[in-house]
Amino acid sequence: MERPLDGVEAKLQRAGEHLERLEADARTFLEREPYRVAVDYDAKIDHHVGKARIIEEPPLTLSVTVGEFAYECISALNHAVWQLAARKRGRHKVEAIKRQVELPVALSRQRFLEKPVIKHRHVSKAAITVLDELQPYHRWRGFEGARHPLWLLKEMSDSDKHRVLAPRWGSIGIRGLKWVLDRSPDDPPRTLRSRWIIRPDSTLEDGTNVMGIQFDIANEQAKVRVEGDLSPEISLGAGEYMVTLRDIRLLALFMNRCLERLSTLFPA
Repeated sequence: MERPLDGVEAKLQRAGEHLERLEADARTFLEREPYRVAVDYDAKIDHHVGKARIIEEPPLTLSVTVGEFAYECISALNHAVWQLAARKRGRHKVEAIKRQVELPVALSRQRFLEKPVIKHRHVSKAAITVLDELQPYHRWRGFEGARHPLWLLKEMSDSDKHRVLAPRWGSIGIRGLKWVLDRSPDDPPRTLRSRWIIRPDSTLEDGTNVMGIQFDIANEQAKVRVEGDLSPEISLGAGEYMVTLRDIRLLALFMNRCLERLSTLFPA
């Protein structure tokens, strides 16, 4: 016998499959070492400068998978709202008003109350209470408003209908980088002064200066290189917002929370 939330669970299972594929494809891409830090000597400032070099940009297929993930999540919630309306209005009635029966997403309670499914009481009071709890004007693990998981999912799903979310390199980690001086036995001892040029949360772009180093003597002749990993995040977005793979895992956790709360409205 089919249960009310079987379709919702199937949608979320598919979303989970998209997330697994996204993470696997991202790992495969990163294993190709698509970026590095090259060292150039800049005679104007008498410094060796470590520059980010992008060998390969994140593939567009990651964006397609993220769009599919977001769509399945929002679709699952729309299915749940339809089931809630069917319980109150009846299935035939819901078919006649189906354009009013969709997941309400609002940045304020007033906007939430104006959504047709809420305004016309197409779902029960208990359902309205649960749907209210999930809204972006409530904080969830420190996120609210335009960074709230529900708002991001809706924005991502809507954006994907018209354009692919642009993949790019996000913020980098510089703590794992270090200078290495390749010395020969005849090299004189040197004192070095190094400095960070880039902020740790900066985005990674080709040619960006990351770090600089200068020696007290024979600076130009010094042979130096950079070891370590920039560890940039893969980010995706549509201009108004950006999400990382870490954010998308958070969205998946939020969807689990949604399913838990919605399940209370369908007692066995």
